[in-house]
Amino acid sequence: MEVIYGLEKTGRKFENSLITIGTFDGVHIGHQRIINELIKRSNQTGGTSTVLTFNLHPLRVITPGSTPPLLSSANHKIRILNKLGLARCILIDFNRDFFTLEPADFVKQILVDTLGVSELFLGNNYRFGKDRSGDIKLMEELADKYSFQLHRIKLVRVGRYVVSSSLIRSLVLHGKLKEASRFLGRPFSILGRVVKGSERGRLLGYPTANIIPYHEVIPPSGVYAVRVKLDDSFHQAIVNIGFRPTFAFAVKGNAGPIIEVHIFDFSKSIYGSEPEIIFIDKIRNEKKFGNKEELIEQIKIDQEKAKNILA
Repeated sequence: MEVIYGLEKTGRKFENSLITIGTFDGVHIGHQRIINELIKRSNQTGGTSTVLTFNLHPLRVITPGSTPPLLSSANHKIRILNKLGLARCILIDFNRDFFTLEPADFVKQILVDTLGVSELFLGNNYRFGKDRSGDIKLMEELADKYSFQLHRIKLVRVGRYVVSSSLIRSLVLHGKLKEASRFLGRPFSILGRVVKGSERGRLLGYPTANIIPYHEVIPPSGVYAVRVKLDDSFHQAIVNIGFRPTFAFAVKGNAGPIIEVHIFDFSKSIYGSEPEIIFIDKIRNEKKFGNKEELIEQIKIDQEKAKNILA
C-alpha cells in the first residue's frame, strides 16, 4: 500500500481514483464494508483504491476540548488498512484551511482536480465541508456535475446496534472487549512504543516491556492474556494495566495507568520497537499484594491461565 502524507507535499495529479473518505477510527466492520466494496470495484475497473483520511481526529481542530479518545493512531490505522489490500492511503492534516472549505470547493479542488476521482464510496450519514454543511444529497448533485459515480453504502448493524467508533470506545473503556471485537471484526489491540521502565519485573523474575500507547483508548486496569505482534511474528504474553498498587511509590506523579507486557519464553531487548498488543481475554482485576513473594506466586498463576487461554 502506498502511503502519502499530505497532498500538498506530493505535487502529483492523480487519475481514475476510486475513493472513500473518513476518519476511520478503529477501522471497524462498518468501515471495512465500504473499503471492501471500494477494493472490489477497483479490481473490476482497473482504478486505484484510495482512502482519504486524517492524521488527527477532526474534532481536535473543530472543538479541541471535546475530542473523543482514539481507538487507533495514524500508524495503527495504516497497518490495518494495509491488511485489507488497499492500494493507496492519503493522510491529510485537518487544519483550519481544510475545515473552512465550502463543500463544493472541497469536491472540486481535492476530489476532482487533485485526486481525479472516478468513483466515490460513502456511508449514507456522510457530512463534509465547512460546518459539515454538505450531505449525501449534495454529494449526489456534485457527482452528477463533475461526472463521477457515487456509491452509497448502508450503515452496518449488529443486532440492534449501528456499528460506530463511539460505541466501540465505550465498550473498551468499560472492559467489554469481546463485544468490542464483534464490531471491530478482530480482537481489540493497541499499538505503542517500548520504553525503559523501572525494571522491577526483571527483579521479580518476570521481565516486562513498558508500552507507551499511540492512542488514548485502553481497557480498564487488570491482567489480560494477550498476543504480541513484533514485526511479522506473534508471541504469547500477559499484560498488566494499572498503577502497581503493591509498589505504589513507583508511579508517584504518574497521571495514567502503566502498561507492562511479559512475553513468555522471550529474552530479546525490544526497546524502541513498536509491538501490537492483541487482547484475547481478561484474567483478573488489579490488586495489591502484601509482599513481593505473594505477587510472584500470583504472576505464576496468571501465566498458566494465560497459556491455557491462548492455547
